[in-house]
Amino acid sequence: GNAEKPDAGWYNTLRQEVEQAEVGIRTVLGRTEVTLGRLLGLRPGDVVPFDFAGQATVYAEDIPLFTGGFGGSRGQEAVKVERSARR
Repeated sequence: GNAEKPDAGWYNTLRQEVEQAEVGIRTVLGRTEVTLGRLLGLRPGDVVPFDFAGQATVYAEDIPLFTGGFGGSRGQEAVKVERSARR
């Protein structure tokens, strides 16, 4: 066949569009497990301990992206990227 090669201009335009797409991310500071009975019984003022060692994991959708230290930066809470969370 006489397949056409992708146009470099089209490729660059597509790449720019993809790079500018916004993605919602979230951070998880710690995890724990509780019984369903305990979960259903929680009331305001109850305390649930979590395993937090100063590291937060940042996710896009449900995909872990990176981990880092949780703290403050320029008056906002923030996560400092320290290493990739991908295996």
